[in-house]
Amino acid sequence: MKKYAAMLMMVLMLSLASIAGAAIGTIHDLNSQMNGEFTQAGNWAYGWSSNLDDFGLLDYYIEGRAAPELVRLWAHSTEAGPHLWYVVAGGNFFGSNAGEHGFCPPNGTTSAQYTTFRWTAPAGVASAVDITGLARPATDVQVKEIFVAKNGTPLFQMVTWGTQVDFTGMSNISIAAGDWIDFAINRYDTSSGNDWCGLQAIITEVPEPMTIGLLSLGGLALLRRRR
Repeated sequence: MKKYAAMLMMVLMLSLASIAGAAIGTIHDLNSQMNGEFTQAGNWAYGWSSNLDDFGLLDYYIEGRAAPELVRLWAHSTEAGPHLWYVVAGGNFFGSNAGEHGFCPPNGTTSAQYTTFRWTAPAGVASAVDITGLARPATDVQVKEIFVAKNGTPLFQMVTWGTQVDFTGMSNISIAAGDWIDFAINRYDTSSGNDWCGLQAIITEVPEPMTIGLLSLGGLALLRRRR
């Protein structure tokens, strides 16, 4: 009897674990799925645009140590263009810690270009996603504008000087395979200076209610069968 009770408890725990996993959904985390080695990896890509609707891959790569940090940097044609980076190791690099990305609009007086991290929804994606993360400015920055956009339409938009921007209010965003989510930055005005920002970007698929229900019923059925 004790043996069966232990087995029933194990089945219940496995069922609850499955339900909990489904309740969280698949997580797409920029900082854990990209490391600066390539412009594309999985569903993420490094790019730039002249507006929030177009997108081109960054094509100019620099890997170097900006003591004491080791940084992989990608830019558009030259380092002075839209550029972003990944901190491999070391201390804080203009708002980015080791294992994190960061981005900056073009240097100089250009304000009509965006530096963009793009996530493209894969086949089989859930019908909705939650979007979370933050942009962490360096301390010596100029005014900049941060965007999160879906298919070119802003979902989140904020102007900041040196205050951390937390991405909020983006829950249960409808999504379909091939849709894209952009995390973008541009210079708010034409004043020169550095607009460096660290970035955390996380997209979590929201599981279908039916999936959670089926897992629950499956767990109950197993328990009943064991009895």
